[in-house]
Amino acid sequence: MPLAPKIVLHCSIYNPSRLRTFVERCINDRVQLLAISGRNAYKIEAMVDLMIIGDGTDISRFICTSAHVNEPLGDVYMMARAFRADAGDDVEEVVMIGRIWLKYRIGNAVP
Repeated sequence: MPLAPKIVLHCSIYNPSRLRTFVERCINDRVQLLAISGRNAYKIEAMVDLMIIGDGTDISRFICTSAHVNEPLGDVYMMARAFRADAGDDVEEVVMIGRIWLKYRIGNAVP
């Protein structure tokens, strides 16, 4: 099952190789928004941006990213829901825990 077009990512403890695998999956599944939540959100957003951009020669590699440090999770979901995506309104929550990541489809439900 492909990922939703909008993702809220919780990733305070991360494994860079797993993060790269996840970012490549987001690109392949045409994710349009990756809202990163947690205490290391800015650092992780910078890493994700570099993974997406690569050497800058492939203009098809694009995902809008945002970092949300010390923001209530409900506010992050509201921002993700308000983001206009071509592929639909579903928002998925992804939690990265060391070597694994878990995903939850949120849809239009209020958390």
